[in-house]
Amino acid sequence: MMRTLLLTLLIGTLGIAQEKTLAPVTKNQNTPGVTSVPAIPKTIVPVAGQTIDRMAQVKTYFENYHAACARFVELVARSPEDEKAGLLSKAPAPSSTSYVLCQMVLANATDEAALEALVFLARTSDIQRVSKLLESFPQAIPEGGTAKIKPLELILKHHVNNPKIADVFLKSPWTPEMDSFTQEAFAKTVNPDVRGKAGFKLASELLREDNEAKAEPLLESLAKDRYLENIFAASKSVSVKQWAEGKLREIRLLKVGKVLPEVYGETLEGKKQAISDFRGKVVVMDVWTTWCGPCKAMIPHQREMVNRLKGKPFELLSISCDEEKEALVDFLKKNDMSWKHWWVGRRGEFSKSLNINVYPTIYVLDGKGVIRFKNIRGNELDKAIDSLLAEEK
Repeated sequence: MMRTLLLTLLIGTLGIAQEKTLAPVTKNQNTPGVTSVPAIPKTIVPVAGQTIDRMAQVKTYFENYHAACARFVELVARSPEDEKAGLLSKAPAPSSTSYVLCQMVLANATDEAALEALVFLARTSDIQRVSKLLESFPQAIPEGGTAKIKPLELILKHHVNNPKIADVFLKSPWTPEMDSFTQEAFAKTVNPDVRGKAGFKLASELLREDNEAKAEPLLESLAKDRYLENIFAASKSVSVKQWAEGKLREIRLLKVGKVLPEVYGETLEGKKQAISDFRGKVVVMDVWTTWCGPCKAMIPHQREMVNRLKGKPFELLSISCDEEKEALVDFLKKNDMSWKHWWVGRRGEFSKSLNINVYPTIYVLDGKGVIRFKNIRGNELDKAIDSLLAEEK
């Protein structure tokens, strides 16, 4: 955990300096001093008849930089707590690496090596600072123009159909620059992988901001795109097309204030039951699995809730999405969960109808089957139930 945290800190806070002196070409394997910046191979200008392997050059730059980071993290992890803060100021900077990568990009921005360099710059460095670094080169000014070329613009210009660029918008911090870049990539690309993942990222961010009005037409375009049936972004089991279809269903049918669509489950006794069978009661639907830690953490509170509400028009319905029903039965034998249970399986019609992708998923229904609350727990759930029971009187 400490190593992961430190490496994240290193990569996330790196600055770019406009260095002009570069180290000789070498693969830095035994550089003394963990906190020193490794030797960075400078850009080679080929002589007549010589071919330079640009991709090998880029990989060497990456190896040197990441090796320095790894050694530095090891040093910090072994150091006393009171010395760690002081060591962080000596972290390896990507200054030399960024400088030579920029030189390579400006020498030829169209090949795979340039794309690898641009993705590295976009993901590990401050975009504004990299842009300024590029501007320091006379070649960065387009012929006959005054505007400065920026890394993201180069990716859009030369590599918009390369699926590797998906890493930029999927794994980089979401900033206004990244939003604009992703929108342009989505609009310009003819590559289904780029289009699908760019659309997924854009729609995800809109939903995270609760901007359903703007997300809905984007989701509809993704859901109608047959080329996205085999493009995956967040999950290897749900394509971008299926994900968009599910999110549209949530927006249109599963919002608070809508009557929950009819769904069915199998009781512990093997009987088919419908959610409409619980009309007239306040119902908490807890969609869970026996292997879900947060789900199991809720059980003590659920037990208290059921005991507190005995005799009232209330039902707790726990709906298991375990692969096998036996897993649920065995779990209930070992745990006191004396309330209603359904088993619906992992990826059946129930999960599709309610677009279940995370556990637990919680719906709170009033006596008419209307969705009144979603995904609330603890005291908030108790207050919601009490308010709905008061309405039923």
